[in-house]
Amino acid sequence: LMGEDLESLNLKELQQLEQQLESSLKHIRSRENQLMHGSISELQKKERSLQEENKVLQKELVEKQKAHAAQQDQTQP
Repeated sequence: LMGEDLESLNLKELQQLEQQLESSLKHIRSRENQLMHGSISELQKKERSLQEENKVLQKELVEKQKAHAAQQDQTQP
């Protein structure tokens, strides 16, 4: 219904329409919340994975820095 079409509705019909709109809005918000929670869960999972990958890369970097420092110590008189 468009705004102009509401003129012909009586009070009971307007109340029914309002209930339908509220019910539809609740359904939409519920679905939106489900999608947001799913998205949040996926992002948290990705965050944990990236943090773990970062730890591995930091460990590799430290090991390479130590190896490089040891190699330089051996080449210096």
